[in-house]
Amino acid sequence: MLEILMIAFGSLTLIPLCIFYIISRRTYLRYKLLPYKINELISLFGTLYIIFTLFASFVPLKIISFFFFNIAIVLVSIMVILSLAYFRILRVENLSTGVISLYFLLISIKIVSLVIDPLKVYRYNNIYMREGHLSTIALIAPIIALLLLIIEIALLYKQTRTNPKKKKYSRYILSAYIWVMILIPTYWIGMEFRLISILIPYLQALLISIIVLSLSIFFYHNPEKLILLPVHIKGFLLHTYGGLAIIKKPLDEVFRHSIALSSSLVASIIGLETAIEELREIYLFRVHKLIETTIIMFFGRITVGTFILNKDNSVIRAILRKIVLEFERTVGYIDEGMITDEEISLAEKILDKYIEFLS
Repeated sequence: MLEILMIAFGSLTLIPLCIFYIISRRTYLRYKLLPYKINELISLFGTLYIIFTLFASFVPLKIISFFFFNIAIVLVSIMVILSLAYFRILRVENLSTGVISLYFLLISIKIVSLVIDPLKVYRYNNIYMREGHLSTIALIAPIIALLLLIIEIALLYKQTRTNPKKKKYSRYILSAYIWVMILIPTYWIGMEFRLISILIPYLQALLISIIVLSLSIFFYHNPEKLILLPVHIKGFLLHTYGGLAIIKKPLDEVFRHSIALSSSLVASIIGLETAIEELREIYLFRVHKLIETTIIMFFGRITVGTFILNKDNSVIRAILRKIVLEFERTVGYIDEGMITDEEISLAEKILDKYIEFLS
């Protein structure tokens, strides 16, 4: 009976992960943006965690069960770090070397703790079970990672909830991930009560399933909003190297006049950049920060794309690069001093492809 319950539990918790993987994979193939690839990996590592936990329960030898349980713990630790990286990428200009080093350090500490303080595995009714890995050294990495994850989610919620267009999706993400807060007190309780300790692996699987199920339901019809950016984008510009504007698109109607004026400023910057550089450098970003405005420019082979917004952001950079490269790949060549209606329409069509991320 216990075997049937565990198999049923494993199957039910795997279904939401498979759905979320399909959503993330399908959206990544369409846009090729890093956060979707991270979501793919999160669902993949979550799936492997549940599979290895189930395999560890039913294998014939204790040493194999012990090995599989250890792999499962490493997998779920990596999944938490990936979730942390996902929310970090949405908020910052880029992942610094220090932050990446911290992520690797947390994973390394967890692996070392598994060696120093081995798991306790028991056999009950032909099924292997393990206690939670809850010694002091074992909890250092997961507690730090969970606290950092909670902080990142809270900061994203705080920075997006004031935007009427993003407020609803901000609440969705918060309500999905709020469940992770259960784990920290459960770890401390599990240190005192063995039964709770034994239930922790299955609680983790259940929480993972609840989170991805919530995200799948909330964002199934609008997966673009999974990339919820805490930035205020005022407009987009696309210029030739001659300074001629191909499109001037205000993304906030309040700044329509400002975007028209910014076009002249950007054209001047392009002229200055190309005049100073003896050899034109291409495929690079230039960022100009004013008091409350940031200008992100991407210099392509024949055009320069520009976002005007309140602060720099790594995902916005990726989108800007894709817009410019897709436009150039399609048109092939453009006269620096003359543009056609066809080229304008093409640029607007490419921009519209990413408009859900920008509004």
